[in-house]
Amino acid sequence: MSRPLVIFYILVIYVLFQFGWWAYLLSDLYSDVFELRLKLIQYEITNPEIIQSEKDLFLSNLKKKWLMIAGEGLVFITLLFIGIRMINKAFVKEMRLTQQQKNFLLSVTHEFKSPLAAIRLNLQTLEKHELDSDKRKSILNNSLAETDRVTSLVNNALIASQMEARKYTFDMNWFNVSNKIASIIDKIPEAKKEFIEIHQNIEPDLEMFGDADAIESVINNLLQNAEKYSSNNKAEVHVDLKRNKKHIELIFKDKGIGIPGEERENVFTAFYRIGNEETRKTKGTGLGLYIAKYIIDNHKGKIEILDNQPVGTIFHISFPSN
Repeated sequence: MSRPLVIFYILVIYVLFQFGWWAYLLSDLYSDVFELRLKLIQYEITNPEIIQSEKDLFLSNLKKKWLMIAGEGLVFITLLFIGIRMINKAFVKEMRLTQQQKNFLLSVTHEFKSPLAAIRLNLQTLEKHELDSDKRKSILNNSLAETDRVTSLVNNALIASQMEARKYTFDMNWFNVSNKIASIIDKIPEAKKEFIEIHQNIEPDLEMFGDADAIESVINNLLQNAEKYSSNNKAEVHVDLKRNKKHIELIFKDKGIGIPGEERENVFTAFYRIGNEETRKTKGTGLGLYIAKYIIDNHKGKIEILDNQPVGTIFHISFPSN
């Protein structure tokens, strides 16, 4: 628990104690006033019936004052607890956001440093050594793959900032989503195919209304997610595209480490990643799934996370077919 939150709870306990003490003193004061008033009546009036009448009247007034104290106290405590709940919620949200931003900065630093170091090493190798054409081609392909990785990171950061500012615009048109997905898979660099194996079952010639580039971003982010969280050295992903009566369904099945049930809503939050960035071994910035969900929502679609059997995750996406 953070220091400001501890101080806040100490102040809350102090306020509650003060309120309880105030209520006790006020009740005690009214009781003393009642006793003094009763003695005064007995001193001034000798008629027992009048004394009893005055006593009953004062008791009635005293009960009303106690009810007033209790009512005011109940309202005060209710409002206080509502305020405590709202402030606590704001504290927790702020701490979570701070941790997510810290994770993002740590991950971005690592994500940029690794490919740039790899590109530098490849260029130094080409500069210092005479290599045959096959080795040169392999090194150049690896460099291009690392360049694509940096480009993807920059694009995701720019897209996420536009989405956060609600300035991201969609160019909506009819396009052949079957050809689009097949083209994305075919364009995967050879160097990257060493780390991901894709099985596709694409129903041909499916048309959908949307932003083709945005849908490409969704597909690339989900493929990268499967690659990053694979439990093996080589990720295995099944991509299915089909139409039912009212929807176009896009399904990604992987055999990775899976996503715990309690984390499934959180993974669509910007910068969110499971675990601590300082001890994490997987790549990523926590923006991919946030971007994917934002795009899907703005296409009036829906994304669900399900368990794959025996291991892994299923991302089930549906878009309106009309």
